[in-house]
Amino acid sequence: PFCGYVASRGFDVYGYDINPQAFEWAKTYVEENPTPGIFTCSNSVETYRQWIRECDVIVIMIGTPVDAEGNPRTDGLDRIRMVLGEELPKRQTDVLVVLRSTVSPGTTDIFRQQLEEEIFHRSAQFDMDVVFAPERITQGKTYVEMPNLPQLIGAVDDAGFEAAEQFFSVLSPSCVKLTTRGAELGKLMTNMYRYVNFALGNEMYMIAHHHNEDYETIRSAINLDYPRMNLEKAGPNAAGPCLFKDGQFLVDHIPHIDMIKSAFSINEGMPAWIYNTEIVPALGPDSTVGILGMTFKGNNDDTRFSLSFKLKKILIRNNIPYVCHDPHLDNHPEHLKECDIVVVMTPHDQFNQEFFDKYIQRGALVIDIWKKFPESGNGWLNGIYEKDLCHFDEVPL
Repeated sequence: PFCGYVASRGFDVYGYDINPQAFEWAKTYVEENPTPGIFTCSNSVETYRQWIRECDVIVIMIGTPVDAEGNPRTDGLDRIRMVLGEELPKRQTDVLVVLRSTVSPGTTDIFRQQLEEEIFHRSAQFDMDVVFAPERITQGKTYVEMPNLPQLIGAVDDAGFEAAEQFFSVLSPSCVKLTTRGAELGKLMTNMYRYVNFALGNEMYMIAHHHNEDYETIRSAINLDYPRMNLEKAGPNAAGPCLFKDGQFLVDHIPHIDMIKSAFSINEGMPAWIYNTEIVPALGPDSTVGILGMTFKGNNDDTRFSLSFKLKKILIRNNIPYVCHDPHLDNHPEHLKECDIVVVMTPHDQFNQEFFDKYIQRGALVIDIWKKFPESGNGWLNGIYEKDLCHFDEVPL
């Protein structure tokens, strides 16, 4: 999406990825949004190296995942830095290098220092600026949000900020200057603000459910025309690659930081809560459970850190037959007709009344925290689906 959007603003864009499938996704954005700039993709390493020698701006979109102990992994960035160190000295013109994906605090400065050491000991004849300019767009909303959101730019000095501002001012309405570490923290705090608020909504949901009250009804009432209240909807799949790891980056080496850690426990614990509180009481001797949505967010195909797979593993451990379906990953929902219990984990638009009527069997128990299916907003978490009535009845506690 970023490549397509930049091309739509008149730049010639070259996109490199080791995965050819990424080019098919990218072409879709360009086809839907014609561009005056040229957008070319390749997974050829030699072509990639040539582009490094020619481009005025190099935007690095690879992230820094965490290992099993929660430590940031920079091996991907390290490999890119080594290639840059070999190819950039062959150019004669100045270059702007932009880190855009989430990184742990301090990564940009280390990357810049190491790259400068590799480049300038080869007697490079150009100036190079390295900045951190984080992506803050909701996935799938690049063309809608980027023209309206300020761009944070973390730079070492005024020259670096001005070089980045010249580029991003064509893409965004304004640019905000921060230090590199300040911009890194700003990105992490942005994601954690959302994550902690999701956790608060989920905890309030559990409390309402304990009292046999509908959380969404209460939430809508207390948010209504009350300027100091914006309580989030509950959701069983508050997850994703950034939300999962960003909190670990923020609290690393800082003691007594409990709010973010508690948010992890609440959000990551939703599949187990659904299983123990809702699925187990409804299980029959031959029950099959359907999981609707395997991606971590509605209306996209990204499965990274999706909690749907955590629910799937719980079912496997307990030897419960299950069916998984996601319209962005497969086109075979027919097996959902076998399910006695259905859990809406990801709120895809495809999960509408037509889908519901076609693939959910009469009498199935639907666990729909998102309130996606017909009549699900009538005040109850669960419903017994009756096709003739298209109605959710209260499930006896």
